[in-house]
Amino acid sequence: MPDLLAPYTKEASYIISYLASRAAQLTGQYRSNSKGCRVSVIMFPPYAERGLLSRAIASVTGQSYKNWELLLACRSREVAEIEELLHTVGDSRIKPIVVPDSDDCSVAFFKALAVAEGDYFCYLDSVCTFNQDFMLVLSGELDVNTAYDVVYCAQQHVEQSGEERGIRFFAYSRSAHENDDILDASALMHRRALFDLFDRSEYPRHQHFLWQILLSYTEKKPPRPVPAVLSSRIVPPDKGSSVDHIVPHPLEPYLEADRVAAKLPGVALTEVNQMFSLRYTPPPAQRRAVSIIIPSFEAEPFLRTCLDSVRLFTPEKSVELIVVDNASSGAVRVYLQALDRSGEVRVFFNDRNFGFTHAVNRGICAARPDHDIVLLNNDAVVTRGWLDGLQHVFADHPDAGLVVPRQVMLAGTPSAERHQPYRVASRECDVNISALHANVLDPRFNPLKGYMELTFAPFFCVYIPRMVIDQVGLLDVENGPHYRSDRLYCDHVRERTGKRIIYTPFSKVYHFHKRSTTDLQQQDRSMYEKMYVRNNWKDIV
Repeated sequence: MPDLLAPYTKEASYIISYLASRAAQLTGQYRSNSKGCRVSVIMFPPYAERGLLSRAIASVTGQSYKNWELLLACRSREVAEIEELLHTVGDSRIKPIVVPDSDDCSVAFFKALAVAEGDYFCYLDSVCTFNQDFMLVLSGELDVNTAYDVVYCAQQHVEQSGEERGIRFFAYSRSAHENDDILDASALMHRRALFDLFDRSEYPRHQHFLWQILLSYTEKKPPRPVPAVLSSRIVPPDKGSSVDHIVPHPLEPYLEADRVAAKLPGVALTEVNQMFSLRYTPPPAQRRAVSIIIPSFEAEPFLRTCLDSVRLFTPEKSVELIVVDNASSGAVRVYLQALDRSGEVRVFFNDRNFGFTHAVNRGICAARPDHDIVLLNNDAVVTRGWLDGLQHVFADHPDAGLVVPRQVMLAGTPSAERHQPYRVASRECDVNISALHANVLDPRFNPLKGYMELTFAPFFCVYIPRMVIDQVGLLDVENGPHYRSDRLYCDHVRERTGKRIIYTPFSKVYHFHKRSTTDLQQQDRSMYEKMYVRNNWKDIV
C-alpha cells in the first residue's frame, strides 16, 4: 500500500499540511453540530493490554461530539476487568455487552451491533485512537453528503513507543479493496441503514469478518474519502505502516460466489476455476447495439474459452460477434470455420499475419455501421454483466470517449507486479489502474460510481462508441501494427474529440496476457522480431 512513510519527503510534508488544513476547516464547518445524530462506537475482543484499551476508550470520551454510545463486547471471563475499568472512567454512555466465553470475536461484534441505538456506526480497535474531532467531522460529512453511506478519513500509523511511521490515505478502489484489506474499520463511519439491510443469515464467522462486511457495505457505492487525519493505529515496528498481508481464505466464499467455471463446463483451461464474476453489476439504462471484434492468432484453448465466455455472458440482442484470424494453423482454422458456418460468429481469415491493429481495423470495417465497437483480446475471459457494466457508464456520461473494465490477472501472474507493486500477489489483481502506465488522470472522476478518468488503457478490452469511430477513424496500423496503436488512439480521442477515457469497476474481464504473442515467438522468430520488437509496418508487409 503506497502510504506516506516517515521520514517525510518535501512533497509528502505538503500533503500532510493539506490534510491538517482541511481537518481544521471541516472541524470549523461542523462545530455547531456537536449533538446531532447518535453515533454508536463498537469495540470487541480480543483487546490489547489495559493501558492501550484505556487509551482507546479515552479517545472516545474526549470527543468534541457528545451524542455517542460506546458498546464494549466482552466475554464472560473479561467482565470483571472491563467493569473495573469502566468504573474508573465513570461515563454512563459506555456499556459492556457480555457474551459467552465460547463466542468468537465476530459473534461478539454482531451481538453488540444488535443492541446499538445509533444512527451512525463506527468501530474502534483497542490499538487505535480517534482524534478528538473524529465523530464531529465524519458525522457531519454523512449529514451533508446524503448520497454516501460510508465515509473514511486518513489514518496515522505509529509504533507503541510513539514514533510516527506514516500516514495512510488513498482514493478508494474497489478492486484494490478486494485484493487487500485496505479500508481500516477504525477510520470510518457509516449509516445504520447498511447494517439494517445486511442479511443476518450471511454474518461472516471468520477472522476477516470486518473486511467482508466493509466489502458488502461498499458493493454498490464507494465510500467518500475525508482528507483529514482523524484516526491513529499502533503498528508493529517490523511491519512499517502496512497492513498484514494474510491470504484470507475465509473471504473467498463471499467474493467467489459466482464462479465462471460453474457456467462453462468442460473448458480445457484449468485456470478458469480461479475466475469469478462480480457480485453486483448495475444494468444499463438502455442497451446499445454492439459489434464485438476479436483478433485471433493461434492460442486455440484461450480463443475457445474467450468465445465461450462471450456467448454465455453477453446478451444476444443487438450484439454481433466478429473474429478476424491472422493466418492461424489448421486446428484454429477448422474451429473458426465451423463457427462461421453456424452463423453465431462472423469470421474473416487473413492469408498472412498482419498483427493486432490490421485485424481489428478489418473487423471495424466489417461491423454494422450503426453499432458501437468492443475490441477484445482472444486470451480474455469475460464475466457475468461485463457488457452491461461498460454500457452503464454511458447512462452517467453520454459523452464518454472510451470505456474500459477491470483488467484482471490471476494470482501469481509475474507481470502484475509492474502494474500493482503493492498488491497481495497471492490474490488476483486488476492492472488497468497501473503504476507502470501511470495512467490515472482523475481517481475521483465520478466518486459515487468509482469511475476513474485515465490517460491511457491497453486495448485488451475497450468499448468504443460509434460516434468516436466516426470522428477518429481506424487505429493507426502504420505507426503501431502490433502494439502502440492503442496508446495513439487514446491520445487521438482525448486531443481530437475532447472526450474522456473512463475506467469502471463494474465490468470485469480476465486477461491471460500475450498468449498469441508467445505462440508467434515460438513459431516464427523472424516475424516476432518484426512485429513485436521493431513493431514496423513496412517490415511486416
